[in-house]
Amino acid sequence: MNTIDRRQKRLFDLALAIPGLVLLAPVLIAAAAAVLLKMGAPVLFRQSRPGQDGRPFTLLKFRTMVDSCDERGRLLDDAERLTPWAASCAEPAWTSFLSLSTLFAAA
Repeated sequence: MNTIDRRQKRLFDLALAIPGLVLLAPVLIAAAAAVLLKMGAPVLFRQSRPGQDGRPFTLLKFRTMVDSCDERGRLLDDAERLTPWAASCAEPAWTSFLSLSTLFAAA
């Protein structure tokens, strides 16, 4: 990709991302407040992911798990460490609807 294409893509990305962030700001602030009240600080955590050409980039995410341990001090399984809110979001309702509709369609 040449320099002009990269600049155009960057401008396009920013033209979509900035208004989207402004529109979602109240929802993000409410989520941050909920995490802070229920789980305390920190609200966000950093996670490294592979990006383009395998180069890692850092992603900021809201916390949805706690660092609960068993009696031996070992970290509990993910399913046991999910907060009730995160567990309720684990499988959206529409996915179970889709699986039911495909089940009935196959019959």
